[in-house]
Amino acid sequence: MIPHRLLPFRKTFKGTFMVNGGYDREEGDKAVADGYTDLVAYGRLFLANPDLPERFRKNAALNKYDRSTFYTSDPVVGYTDYPFLDEFQPNGQAPISSTDKQLPPQVSDDGSILEFAAPRRLETDEIPNIVNDFRIAARNAIRARFDGVEIHAGNGYLIDQFLKDGVNDRTDSYGGSLENRCRFAAEVIAAVSAEIGADRLGVRLSPFAPFGDYVECIDSNPEALALHVISIMNELGVLYCHVIEPRICIVGENDGKLMIRQRLLPFRKAFKGTFMVNGGYDRDEGDKAVADGYADLVAYGRHFLANPDLPERFRKNAELNKYDRSTFYTSDPIVGYTDYPFLD
Repeated sequence: MIPHRLLPFRKTFKGTFMVNGGYDREEGDKAVADGYTDLVAYGRLFLANPDLPERFRKNAALNKYDRSTFYTSDPVVGYTDYPFLDEFQPNGQAPISSTDKQLPPQVSDDGSILEFAAPRRLETDEIPNIVNDFRIAARNAIRARFDGVEIHAGNGYLIDQFLKDGVNDRTDSYGGSLENRCRFAAEVIAAVSAEIGADRLGVRLSPFAPFGDYVECIDSNPEALALHVISIMNELGVLYCHVIEPRICIVGENDGKLMIRQRLLPFRKAFKGTFMVNGGYDRDEGDKAVADGYADLVAYGRHFLANPDLPERFRKNAELNKYDRSTFYTSDPIVGYTDYPFLD
């Protein structure tokens, strides 16, 4: 118990009186209720629990603070690395989706088991508000002086969950047929295009998602799906289409080198704007894809992450840093993000 030796000061001071030092929720509530103080300040507990008021309201368990990190120079450890009660979803809400099907646990690269919160199926009358969220986000990006925006309609994210029949099990106007499953994507693309202009807009697709890569977000006919979305983009005059190759390579007959299968040619031919490909390309494969007219642009993700000076390395044909897949989706602001070395 707190010895409450501050009572003489409380009685003497004519303004608002605040106490601090070792209080937990019950002791703090009691101190205020008994008139011992007007306010209670929480230091160590707030440091270790960034959502302390919410934890107090729910009488939830508290993170234990690590006293050894109180006065370190590290900008993360001991300051921003304590978890929230609901670390990924605001206010503990379920993640929204086209479905309410529970995802099975997944095994991560380090062998740990990842479990997912059950999603909440969006009601039909909620979807226009989500479309508007995309529109507002695009408007804000342009106001912040971005040149344009890319709508992420792939990799298992929300739009992809509507597109793919392996996930979308709706029976309303946003599920069932190919046209219905593409309706949400079409409305988002149209809304963003109207807001910022199609000449500032790109769309990313991943029709050939391998099973398990995007938490089972797969489609029974990826070619037809992508071509339908591309037809929507063509009608609106979208600037560029960014498509991810299947993660399946073939071995070259002459040199035994792994080669991209280049299954995106039908989409290249169908899309009327700038066509960008992504997925497993190295320098030589990327140069060849552009030289052969298979793509206008090649996007590099993993290689750019591990090589902050990738264009310079490509120019010099220099050796590349090897990326560490286990660090791709960590919350650490340095490891796997800013700790790869430059050439010079």
